[in-house]
Amino acid sequence: MKKLVWFAMILAGLRIFNACEKSDDFIDVNVEDAQAEVKQLSFDGLDSIAFSVENNIFVFETEEDYQKCLDFLSVFDVEDYELFELEVGFSSLLSNSRSKGQPCPIEDEKFATLLSPNKQIIVEHYLFTLNHDEEKVDALFIGDDYELKSIDVNSMKEFSYDDDVFAILKGENLKSVATDYCGQENSIHEPGDGIVTVVDYNKYGIYNSLVSKIYTVFQGLPLYLKHETIDWPWGTVPSGISSRCFYKREGKQNEIIYSYGYTYDDTLKKTLWDNVRRLVGFRLDMEYSWYFSGNPYLIYTDTNMIECHQY
Repeated sequence: MKKLVWFAMILAGLRIFNACEKSDDFIDVNVEDAQAEVKQLSFDGLDSIAFSVENNIFVFETEEDYQKCLDFLSVFDVEDYELFELEVGFSSLLSNSRSKGQPCPIEDEKFATLLSPNKQIIVEHYLFTLNHDEEKVDALFIGDDYELKSIDVNSMKEFSYDDDVFAILKGENLKSVATDYCGQENSIHEPGDGIVTVVDYNKYGIYNSLVSKIYTVFQGLPLYLKHETIDWPWGTVPSGISSRCFYKREGKQNEIIYSYGYTYDDTLKKTLWDNVRRLVGFRLDMEYSWYFSGNPYLIYTDTNMIECHQY
């Protein structure tokens, strides 16, 4: 695995990924204080994931290990991601952006926590590099034994964020993976009073997520925000599907996501589902409510939804 270090360094020298930033910017933290905080969190189960960190790039032995790490992070709050990074010895795109006081170019915090500052990750012998401005993913096979002589830099493959990249690379069900995604990627409402509600389907080729968000454009305004999933009979549910709330892949079509959350901040955001593979069909109905501080008896509500019946 150490050969990956030399490999990544040579790639940098060849300027194959010349659109990336430098990767040697690390978070300046008080290690003793951070380690004390780490002891308050449970990292049980992390040793069951086959991964390493090489040259500040996450390396997952298999696609399944990559998914297991995503699931592992689901039990953490976003505020704890830096402690996870300290535990594994990694500095991510997310923490690097925050240390510079800059917005993270990848809005999904969990995904950005597994990407290097150069927007790179290695999964199952493929080095993936995101070109976020063009919504593209480059995939370079680096060989089972990671020998530099076996690497053909001219064999790099380029994918769109819309592609089901792992399925295509493995030649799985090509008719299905070649089908376009549904046209609707997000639903944005502005019900008034500076409130915005969003149900969003994010696609990054090697990572997909459904996100719910409610926020106010008036920063600093004292506010109570809440969201929850609802089972709402909008539209027509395909034959054989019992859930009107959420459905995804064949074999799991009746799985429903239930979520409830609130905050007294100006933004409430939660990733309700994420996976390395794309959704085949889905529906997510959300209800939002809010009231302004000092007037809890005057509550405003909005409903928002997103769906796809592409099978």
